Amino acid sequence: MDYLQPLDLIALRKTCRALYDASHQRIVWIKALTDMSTYNDVFLPTFQLDQMTTQELSQAAVTPSRWLALVRQKYRQQHQLSSLAPSQATANTSGDMILKPSVVNSTPIDLGLPTDDEVQSLFLVPGGRFVVLLTLHSLQVWDLGFVGKEGVAHRVTSVETNQQYNIGFSVQPTKDGLGLRVVVPSYPKDTAANRRKQISVYEAYLLEDEPALNEIAHLGVNSTSPGIIPRLAGDLVAFLDGHVVKVWDYVNDLWAEWNTHKDFSNDIFVTPDSVLLLNHEETVVWKIPDLKPLDQEPNATVADNVLSFPSLLGSGTTKTAHWGLLCDWYWNKRESFLDVFSKINPGSKLHTMSRFKLASPTDALLPQSSSSSSSAPSTLLGPSLSFKHGLSYNLDISNPTLKYRYCEGDLVARRVLYMWE
Repeated sequence: MDYLQPLDLIALRKTCRALYDASHQRIVWIKALTDMSTYNDVFLPTFQLDQMTTQELSQAAVTPSRWLALVRQKYRQQHQLSSLAPSQATANTSGDMILKPSVVNSTPIDLGLPTDDEVQSLFLVPGGRFVVLLTLHSLQVWDLGFVGKEGVAHRVTSVETNQQYNIGFSVQPTKDGLGLRVVVPSYPKDTAANRRKQISVYEAYLLEDEPALNEIAHLGVNSTSPGIIPRLAGDLVAFLDGHVVKVWDYVNDLWAEWNTHKDFSNDIFVTPDSVLLLNHEETVVWKIPDLKPLDQEPNATVADNVLSFPSLLGSGTTKTAHWGLLCDWYWNKRESFLDVFSKINPGSKLHTMSRFKLASPTDALLPQSSSSSSSAPSTLLGPSLSFKHGLSYNLDISNPTLKYRYCEGDLVARRVLYMWE
């Protein structure tokens, strides 16, 4: 049973009485739920195993698979309808893979915010139990409880600041998987034009007796940029400040920065040793240079290794305004890639999706064969096309960037759902 998927454990019950009894053992479903959480990068404290019944354990373990089965069933139904004659088809038979909820449960939550405060953005932690909430003047973590179990949503912990928080923030699990790390930018409330901004990294272990958002590091930044969107990637925080890329190792208090002298999208891709930026003219990969102590002038640090490639976003009449990438939660856990959505032709509403693997300079070094000259230069590879797929429906995305999450090996994004085995 150790190697069976949750739905296979359910099917096993139909074989014989002995396996029926064995498949109802609590220890079997504890392992099944733990394996499911690990496979899907679910935040481990989502499920308090010692407080769950065997039935609750089994229901939680099979939920991702059952949800995907529902999506596939809906897609098959839509695909069948879209193949009907035009006179029989309806307006909703586009064949897309968009799931609309059959039941909507809405429970208002009083956040208790003062009149001068408001919600800026939020992040639902994978697992669906915890929400990280950013307001103008506070960072909060809420516990929504388990679906189907009585309980009231409540604030787990929060921290207030004399600064004003920006709208963008990034969340990842701690290395042991039991806590959250959040990086968020802020600036003085008295004057938004002040150049002095602060990047703060908070850490919280939500199952402690008295959980708290503890600031474990902060960095002062002189910036004229109206909005900084930091990306958390392990021990690194990277962000684009105007034309300047800044990389900060908040564990060892080291950093580097360099001027790109160009306009790029705020979506910055980070690996342990490289940074990738893109616009409609080119795609550029920099190898992160040696980081210097904070008390040393970072401008003395130059990113020597630069790779420039044709723009992945296209240009002119074929350029795209939409792309997809992994949610920050999965960075350093999954292989980096970029999905680019482009029109089939300028007058068409239909799109193709191209997936590019984002290889870093270090990972992309090609090994030289024994017969090659030792003096031959190593070849560096940039983003490589993995596959291209035509979409059979109009692209309708409210946000230009799709942020994917994992569900049983498939990718799920808000508004549009794509599933690739």
